[in-house]
Amino acid sequence: MIVKKPGLRIIKTGIALFISMLLSRLRPGDGLSFYSGIAAVICMETDVMSTYTKGINRVKGTLIGGIFGLIYLLLLDEIITNEFLNLVLLSIFVTVLIWLLASFKLNGAIAIASVVFLSVTINHADDKSPLFFALSRVIDTLIGVFTAIFVNGIGFKYREKKIYKNNKAE
Repeated sequence: MIVKKPGLRIIKTGIALFISMLLSRLRPGDGLSFYSGIAAVICMETDVMSTYTKGINRVKGTLIGGIFGLIYLLLLDEIITNEFLNLVLLSIFVTVLIWLLASFKLNGAIAIASVVFLSVTINHADDKSPLFFALSRVIDTLIGVFTAIFVNGIGFKYREKKIYKNNKAE
């Protein structure tokens, strides 16, 4: 196995990860750097346009998943006390969410909408309002998305590789 130096995408991912987690920690409210870090890592691509496209899909999915999660918490959280029934209903909600997003041709947002929905509904803090918790998770994810787009847009310079042929650089 040949160990090579990390490429630019790896370095930019590490930078975006650090900045997004730091911003989540420093922001007012109840920031959880876990969610911003995941978004930064997943959104980072090799070029700015790919990161932007992936980021836009994440923003759409985050907002939709957050809204679905909030609806679930407002309608069912206090009513459902049986864990098995809760798991069944969560699965049904995610299935409906996937179906709706696929119907509206938002396939790039399906995975993150499902993840945000589950993070809002399963990990919600009992002592916080559902609206506050859902909004906070959405904010953390958006911090990661926008940080990845910003960091990928910075004009990092690639090192040009010199190809040696007959002891002469081309």
